[in-house]
Amino acid sequence: MQADSRASGRSRQKVSHPGSALAVAAALGAWLALTACGSSSEPDPTDGAALGDADASGSAATCVPSQPMYDQQVAKLIDSHCGSCHGAKANYGAGWTLTGGYASLVAGQPGQRAVDRIAQAVAQKQMPPVGTPPVPHQALDTLTEWASCGKMHPDHSKGLVVDKPVFSAPQAPPDGTPSFDLRADQFAVGESTLDLYQCFTFEAPVDGDRFVRRIEAVLDRSEVVHHVVLLKDPAKAFPLGRKGCATMPKGSLYLYAWAPGGGAVQFPEGGMRIRKGERYVLQIHYNNGAALKNVVDQSGVRLWHGPPEGTEYGMLAPGPVAFEVPPNSTISASGQCVAAEKVHLLAGMPHMHTHGSQFKVAVVRPDGSRQSVLDLSGWSFEMQPFYNLDTWLQPGDRLETTCTWKNPGDEPVSVGEGTEDEMCFLFSFVTPPPKTAYCDDFLVPANADVDYKPGLCAGQKANPQPPRIAAKIAFGPPPTLAGGPLPDGHWELSNSTLVLPVAAKSQVNGDASLLVSRGQAWTSGGRLTLDTAVRLLIQTTNGAGVDTTDHLSRAGKLLESGEPGKANWQTDCGGTGDQSVRYGLSGDVLTVELLKPVNQFTLPAVYTFVRK
Repeated sequence: MQADSRASGRSRQKVSHPGSALAVAAALGAWLALTACGSSSEPDPTDGAALGDADASGSAATCVPSQPMYDQQVAKLIDSHCGSCHGAKANYGAGWTLTGGYASLVAGQPGQRAVDRIAQAVAQKQMPPVGTPPVPHQALDTLTEWASCGKMHPDHSKGLVVDKPVFSAPQAPPDGTPSFDLRADQFAVGESTLDLYQCFTFEAPVDGDRFVRRIEAVLDRSEVVHHVVLLKDPAKAFPLGRKGCATMPKGSLYLYAWAPGGGAVQFPEGGMRIRKGERYVLQIHYNNGAALKNVVDQSGVRLWHGPPEGTEYGMLAPGPVAFEVPPNSTISASGQCVAAEKVHLLAGMPHMHTHGSQFKVAVVRPDGSRQSVLDLSGWSFEMQPFYNLDTWLQPGDRLETTCTWKNPGDEPVSVGEGTEDEMCFLFSFVTPPPKTAYCDDFLVPANADVDYKPGLCAGQKANPQPPRIAAKIAFGPPPTLAGGPLPDGHWELSNSTLVLPVAAKSQVNGDASLLVSRGQAWTSGGRLTLDTAVRLLIQTTNGAGVDTTDHLSRAGKLLESGEPGKANWQTDCGGTGDQSVRYGLSGDVLTVELLKPVNQFTLPAVYTFVRK
């Protein structure tokens, strides 16, 4: 593989790139969140049969949840994530309240209490109902552990759909192989500890080169352990010993990850080289939502190793390194890695953070044909196993890694090692081992397409695959638009462009850059609906670049402002609130310009439609 170091990738992301300029919110409207509360699938809390799973877990009969933890954390979590339906007055068909205080939640027969219902419904992700905003993973962990006294963990696999099996290991390790442990050193987890990422750094306890044959989690206090990660720290960025680590060491590599339900990783033969003096970081995510007392943990990993014989595997981490997820937006970004030799892709672990939604990997052959390697949706930050990929790359093949993120917040999300930041890497075991692990070979393929599907606000008769439009970036002032009354109609996208200032020509290679789009629009009774996907392959003059796809599905009333060509778009689908737009009509051609913030800039994104 041809590969960049991530250090160079990090420097690239500091270039002000226009890849996020067309992003527009594509979230569910508030009415959906409210009307979904009264889902007919929600069991009645007084129905003993509905609570059978909680009883069977062993938690209901003995659990008396912590009142101090309720007072400090749980009450506000219930109010925030459950209160719109299960508030002081039950709304939208919910039928019962959860905000009446601690005593009301623990009252009644074990197995039939409100707290037992919380434990089951939240752990199995039955609540909140489909269509409402998901509960953040830390809140989900805390609610489940508190309600079950630490005996239940959320099932983070719920909602996860992936087309490849987990890379599972044999039940027993290879015969005759010794092992060593990397474990937490009697780490005290306090009663009020929530969402703590703690790292323990070690030097490899070997006298010479060895092959790691198998890696497996060793759990001590499973009530408080939510994931275990083993990373290699080639730059020795973390000091030896223990350290809080909300961020991962720069340049580190994921070698193994465990979450509830996960298993071991074992190479079919051979293994991954480990050397004397190399540094490894054990990261453990602790969450003591049950407020258990006197918890001291020694969880970690066990590594079986043998002589350096057989097939040697290394770590390759393809993925985009330059992207930004704007506020209230859904975007995708792609990275490409070109094979310089024949490579076997054995297994891979998709890695994003908490804003992730979808993860796709494909091989693109030199003739333009594509082979899907991995297709994952319903991403869960706490569910990151290695998947069995078993794919061969030939010289000249491109490994394309694409991530999709949803940012419902009011601040942009940037690339970074922290859990509040975002990433997109496929941490992969490959042979032969690559010279450098991180790989993002920026290319602008001539046959590039965009992944379009009609969105939330699209009309019922939406064209599922409108024509592919390829266009260049524009430099200079945006077009002059006159506005005026809009006729009713269905419109098909015929062009889209991003208008950059002339001064940007010194940083952006306009001839090499490409915008690929598909989309459509509707006008009816003064309402405007835009439903588009625009892929921007922007190459900078130094050869770096970004590859992002912006998804837009939004509708609302278009009200002229009194200034020619300018209007307020009062959207009520795909986001709420006013947005300033410019538009113009010339015969059967409709042009719409959205002003989009990109870092400290505001750039015009121009869409042109033809009436069908």
